[in-house]
Amino acid sequence: MRAIIADRPGAPGIVHDVDVPIIQPDEVLVRVHAASVNPIDWKRRDGAYGQGGFPMILGQDYAGIVQVVGDEVRTFAQGDRVFGSTQRGAYAEFVAAKVPGPIAKIPAGLDDSQAAALPTAGLTALEAVEDAGLRPGQTVLILGATGGVGSFATQIARARGAVVIGTAHSGKEDIARGFGAQDVYAYDRQDLLDALAQSHPDGVDAIIDLVSDRATLQRLASALKLGGHVVSTIGSADRDWFQPRHQHATNLVSSQSPLWSTEGLEKLADLVVSGKVRVKLGTEAPFTDAEQVLEKSKAGDISGKAVLTV
Repeated sequence: MRAIIADRPGAPGIVHDVDVPIIQPDEVLVRVHAASVNPIDWKRRDGAYGQGGFPMILGQDYAGIVQVVGDEVRTFAQGDRVFGSTQRGAYAEFVAAKVPGPIAKIPAGLDDSQAAALPTAGLTALEAVEDAGLRPGQTVLILGATGGVGSFATQIARARGAVVIGTAHSGKEDIARGFGAQDVYAYDRQDLLDALAQSHPDGVDAIIDLVSDRATLQRLASALKLGGHVVSTIGSADRDWFQPRHQHATNLVSSQSPLWSTEGLEKLADLVVSGKVRVKLGTEAPFTDAEQVLEKSKAGDISGKAVLTV
């Protein structure tokens, strides 16, 4: 089969011919139709998580059709349309997926590219909204509302009846509003704390942070109500710092969440099929163009999700 492989940290990732994976009894073999691009893909390629594991097949989110079913698997059958996430190996013609795990059937009304775009970004957003404890009528500040996770988090929070304030780079405010943010602030044009003091003097109930460093997040604590929640997807929330201020802080690792599962993916798919969440595809390209698409993702030049078709 063809696969996109980085043979060493920092290598661009190019097409190689490799053997089709041999599945274990608790796995299924999926013929990949589409795979999405996430920041973790180019970070792994660049060696951000260590020097081990090379050479590696890049990519983790996929959609396709089950070709072979392991002897211990009872929940999937040959021919099932499925989508899911794996630690690596999705930028290939075939991928092995462990069951149980983050793999689910694709419902009618969801195409392969949409399904492939959902797992990592969607499950992270869903867990972030869950961890924030949002209730109808509460206010949430989403830092980075136009990215892959931010766009899903904005829509999921709105679907739960929350009031969403989003941040975006100037020129992208309308994108955030299109996902459902009622108030949007350009972080490169105005001081966010000053703007929040004017528009929400009583503070916000929760902050979902996708982009900030620790110092920035602590500065924004003054805009968070007592008893409020801050959730960081990039490890910027210092729980010991927030606790004396009677604020809750969580550093989310989505792959350790209970939602990193068949059930979590089914919840996401239901939100899309019901029209509460839409998938914005920024780029669709052949998977042989992975090198160029990964560089665009790394540079922040893609608005919406990038999907590679196999």
